[in-house]
Amino acid sequence: MKKVLAISLLLISSATMFAQNMSTKKLVKTFSQQMQEYKALEVHFSYVLNNTAENIHDSQIGKALMSNGMYRLDIGSSVIYSNGATRWTYIKNANEVSISTPNPIEDGILGNPTALFIIDENDYKYKLLTEITAKDVTKVEVELTPKDATKTPYKSIILGLNKATAAPISIKYFGTDGNNLNIAIAKFNANVKPSTNDFVFDITKYPGVEVVDMR
Repeated sequence: MKKVLAISLLLISSATMFAQNMSTKKLVKTFSQQMQEYKALEVHFSYVLNNTAENIHDSQIGKALMSNGMYRLDIGSSVIYSNGATRWTYIKNANEVSISTPNPIEDGILGNPTALFIIDENDYKYKLLTEITAKDVTKVEVELTPKDATKTPYKSIILGLNKATAAPISIKYFGTDGNNLNIAIAKFNANVKPSTNDFVFDITKYPGVEVVDMR
């Protein structure tokens, strides 16, 4: 009798876990599909950056504008522009801009914010971590681990998604460079229509700017 009961409990547990995994997969897939359907995004966020090995702890408020692989990222005293082929990093206090060629693998999330939102669920192993309801919103946290770590600048990410809409609420990023980011999304707007000029640094608008070409 005890053996039958143990087997029954095991089957119920396995079935529950399977159902949770299917539900988690569907939620991540919905998130991925929505992100790919958006023509442009504007995201306001705050983040905390930690790197224990380098004794780094930093927190900032930022804003990202993204469209078709291009982006503009405003964080603190820096503004990063990228049209996909060229990246400009402008330091406001120094009136200096560095020009480089983007590298999706090496740049990390703070160098390429589009990596936060363009996720192919087939490239990851995933598992449900938590499900918490607060203020009538159920937040589901899902851990994504790359199947091929050589193709990504991070070891894992934890997506915090609205269970009802699959909209992102938070993202925890564990980088291969030791940088760990905890990002909270304050505003998520898909009703923006940027032009290509929004992703290019216009030197003529910055008299006396020092240009450092690193290409």
